[in-house]
Amino acid sequence: MWKSRNPDFQYQRTIWAPKWLGVDSSTSGNGNEQWFVLIESRSFDQLQVIVIFMGGAIYWTLFTIWAIIHAHHQKRLRIRWIFIFVGLNVLGYLLYYFTGIRSVSSKEHEDLY
Repeated sequence: MWKSRNPDFQYQRTIWAPKWLGVDSSTSGNGNEQWFVLIESRSFDQLQVIVIFMGGAIYWTLFTIWAIIHAHHQKRLRIRWIFIFVGLNVLGYLLYYFTGIRSVSSKEHEDLY
């Protein structure tokens, strides 16, 4: 019934979003014989997931490269550290860091006596 009448008031705003962003649009409405509200909404859920995973992958890669270079500069780089950095990332670097502190402190202890 409401579709056959012309509205007394109508507001419409078009928001541009390119297709490559993966925009999902949905339409919902509510009303009776005297009024009706039609709402169209857009969601960027697919883009959010892509950004999170791409950002995580870029971070993981860059941190791994940094940890390998850092270990190389300290002359402690071994193939097992590379695998640990790639597999465990920050946890692997913390393991590397704390084993380095322990080995340095034991060397200092030996130098004292």
